[in-house]
This record gives sequence, structure tokens and C-alpha cells, in this order.
Amino acid sequence: MKGMDITCGYVTVPQDHNDPQDKDTIDLYVVQIPATGKHPSDTPLFVLGGGPGQGITDFIWSFDADYGQGNIANMSTLLEDHNVVLFDQRGTGKTMPEVVCPADRVPTGNGPAEDDTSALDNPYLDCAAQLADEGIAADIDAARQALGADRIALLGPSYGSMLALETMRYYPQIVRSSVLNSPDIPEKQFFDSLMIGHQNALNAVFEACEDDAAGDRA
Repeated sequence: MKGMDITCGYVTVPQDHNDPQDKDTIDLYVVQIPATGKHPSDTPLFVLGGGPGQGITDFIWSFDADYGQGNIANMSTLLEDHNVVLFDQRGTGKTMPEVVCPADRVPTGNGPAEDDTSALDNPYLDCAAQLADEGIAADIDAARQALGADRIALLGPSYGSMLALETMRYYPQIVRSSVLNSPDIPEKQFFDSLMIGHQNALNAVFEACEDDAAGDRA
């Protein structure tokens, strides 16, 4: 992005925003791309990562006006009216430390025995609840304050739409406007529904093959 004065750095936030005594911190990696228009808004546009798990700052090149290849749209037109802010949500991209669930720290072969009832539990449920309670929406507010903005605009694609909705829920006073692209609602179990759709698609293929003799033989 030749000729652009891009600002990047880390914003340090508490690991648990709800615990004033918590001394553990997270360093959020934040990038601000300056507006290209002559009269930009004083409201920065936060573009939220999807995935979930996408480090959004890895896609900074999509805001280059000369970018024109691949399956990701050129986002440079967003810079005409706004400074654009990208930040890697906790557990993604260059934000530190990395967030790893305890279940992923157990070396292969050292897990619970097959006859142990704990093997039937899902070790990721408690981890997901813990990370959700820590409040990524509060991280957005902290980044806003670090940039000195009164209010922000939000662009939430896919999973990023859930984060946009949570920010609007808990910090409505800081959100001037919001765009939800391919939204995923908070009440929906994302991965549960994803697996169901995948299985339904497989079932449809198998049923179509059964109805076709040559396909069934293949």
C-alpha cells in the first residue's frame, strides 16, 4: 500500500474486563488505515474478522486500490469516507498471547483412558464459555478509546456479524452505524448447524446416487 501512512501497534486490555483485580493482560494487534477521501468522517470503520478465528489484519492487502485478484473483494472504496480499523481478536492473528484451550495442550496419547467417563465430555464447552465471558466486545471499546474516537462504525461479515451485534448490545452508545454482511445470529449454534448442513448435503448426494444405477455402481 504505497504512499499510505498506516498506523499499527498493540492495545493492552485485561484478560477479564469484569474483574478489576485481574492482572493478566492481552495485547490486541490493531491497524488503522487512513482515509483517502478529501472529507472523511471522524467515525472510524471497524472491519471485524470472520471465521471464527480469522486474523483480519492478514487481509490488509485487500484495501490496496491496486489489488484485483483472488476471491476476496477489493475493499479500498471503504477508505473514501472513513479511516479503517482492523484488529485481530483475542486468539487470532498477531494478538498475544495465543489463546489455546486446555484440551489442545494435552499431547496425543496422554488423554483420558477409554473407560474414563470424562472421555465422553466435550472439553471445549467450558473453554468456549470462558472465552465468551471475557468479552471481545469490550476489546473493541478499548481499541476505540486508544484511537481517541467518540463513536465507531462496524462492518461485520459472517462470524464478525455476531461480534457486531454483541458490541451493539453492550456498547450501543459507541456505535454510530453497523452493516451486517451474511449475518450469523448469536442464538444460533454455529458449528452444530454447520455439521448438520454438511451431513444433509452428503445424504442428498448418496440418495441421488442410489436413484441412478450407474452412479450407484460408481
